[in-house]
Amino acid sequence: MQFGLAALPPFNDHCQTCSFLLKRLESCPRSFIFAQDDIVSSALELVWVFSSLLPFALFAGMLIYSITKRTSRNFLMLVNLSIQQIICAVLKKIIAQSRPTGACSSTYGYPSSHSGFAASMTVWLILEMLLLNGNATFKFSKFYLIKRNSFVLFAPLIPISRLFLNYHSLEQIICGLIVGTLCTTVYFLVLLKYLQPSKDGELGSYILKTWKKYNFYHNFTFSFSPDCPKTA
Repeated sequence: MQFGLAALPPFNDHCQTCSFLLKRLESCPRSFIFAQDDIVSSALELVWVFSSLLPFALFAGMLIYSITKRTSRNFLMLVNLSIQQIICAVLKKIIAQSRPTGACSSTYGYPSSHSGFAASMTVWLILEMLLLNGNATFKFSKFYLIKRNSFVLFAPLIPISRLFLNYHSLEQIICGLIVGTLCTTVYFLVLLKYLQPSKDGELGSYILKTWKKYNFYHNFTFSFSPDCPKTA
């Protein structure tokens, strides 16, 4: 592990031909893979690029959903993901470890924010499944089980894509997974302590009143709240 200022890796040739958007989103495909005329390798490269872009797409979708639907669960998930990303960004500045040689990015890479995102979302969904009973209001939304199980199933592709696209080393990916797991576990347990109707303290009571004041639908509960309909 390198601490302090580290020499940043040079660009590979395929980085120069990568589109501006993909380069900014740190999801450049390796053009030499497509030049090999290997259908399987080319298809896998597209899977890695798609998986690498998935966190951005999901976060944008959740942000739009939060603005239009205004549900407390979605808002709390966004806050969790934002905290996790900020922690990863701070650690990158402190540790200042460069990415693998040839990565299409001049920023530091320890820990992997993508891996942190994947771990954070997965742990959140698993904790919901284990700690919230079947009467939690958001579980009655359409396609909840499909969306939950689909993400948990495909989430490993995100950190794997970072390794194959050469944006992170295995060490950086593992650290990102640890950060995302710890951040979400602590955050989720704090929410359970203060936001469940049966365990309202002063802080929880204040937050629940704030939801109602700003027309937020509070659906992050163990059971149905009297102030909420039974659909989400």
